[in-house]
Amino acid sequence: MVSKDGFVSVVADRDDKGVLVVRARDREALERLLKRAAPLMEEGPGAIEDSATTDYRRVRLPRSVAREAIAGMVADISYDNVKTAVSRSRGARYRAVLARAWAVFLDLQEPRAEGDGVRKNGAPNRRRR
Repeated sequence: MVSKDGFVSVVADRDDKGVLVVRARDREALERLLKRAAPLMEEGPGAIEDSATTDYRRVRLPRSVAREAIAGMVADISYDNVKTAVSRSRGARYRAVLARAWAVFLDLQEPRAEGDGVRKNGAPNRRRR
């Protein structure tokens, strides 16, 4: 999920099906999520795990807490352009990194039936071939 708070992915914990593991490349995305999770937990959220042997930073949350915290992120969406919102919330550097990721994901987009290679606004797609 990409929001103004950052980019996170969510997977089930291998050992505890009642827990979801929220992963991010940067601490701030997880810190922002933990601010939402903290009021939902009696003991407070777990610590951010940061290991040299894994490719993500991660936090483990009970499924119900993860669901509510992420639902809160969704409920707070008032922006109509995530790139602009990310720039305002996380800064130009973070937006630039996400823009590179979006450019890669463009390769997954299927061609449009009409005007293949052209966006809805008429600008050419920068699809790499």
